[in-house]
Amino acid sequence: MNTSGAAPTDLSRLPRRKAKLARPPFVHPHDQVATEGPAIIEKEIQVDEDAWVQAMTFNGSVPGPLMVVHEGDYVELTLFNPPENMMQHNIDFHAATGALGGGSLTLVNPGEKAVLRFKASRPGVFVCHCAPGGPMIPWHVVSGMSGAIMMLPREGLKDHLGNPVSYDRACYIGGNDFYIPRPGWCLCALYRRQAKASRARKAASLWA
Repeated sequence: MNTSGAAPTDLSRLPRRKAKLARPPFVHPHDQVATEGPAIIEKEIQVDEDAWVQAMTFNGSVPGPLMVVHEGDYVELTLFNPPENMMQHNIDFHAATGALGGGSLTLVNPGEKAVLRFKASRPGVFVCHCAPGGPMIPWHVVSGMSGAIMMLPREGLKDHLGNPVSYDRACYIGGNDFYIPRPGWCLCALYRRQAKASRARKAASLWA
């Protein structure tokens, strides 16, 4: 059922352009002025000399790739969850409205794929991430399943005076923290030390 209130649009005659996404900090080739899908990979990655994490990724990188489109484009993305994976995944675009940013339309089990299409209606840079529901959302995000999409103005970027602005090269950097237990490390012991320190501070304030 269509509840958007928008008039039907015939997309069959629109030209199609496929983009091969690049691993960060690189960005796939794109036009700065408009002229006319990632796979999900679960794998173990090394983050330090003796530290490994079980990562969940878009296209195998943490963070996931940056996608570049233009305002007014129709974005069509195919999300594939390889059969070797063990979990459900999806993708939620903060640049899209309705259906949880596409999250409720792209939930795929291992071995399945989904196709999502939405219109790039507002310029800017927006995060996208896996959002399978409930407590699984933060787990999948901190495990690496986040990326971004940049929607360029159709006429290109402009400065505060309205003059065209272009760039020679684009790069994309995202941050991700991993909290990894070390040998002999105990979460309960950490909580006990924090509680003991808190009680000591309160006692000291009473005697001050």
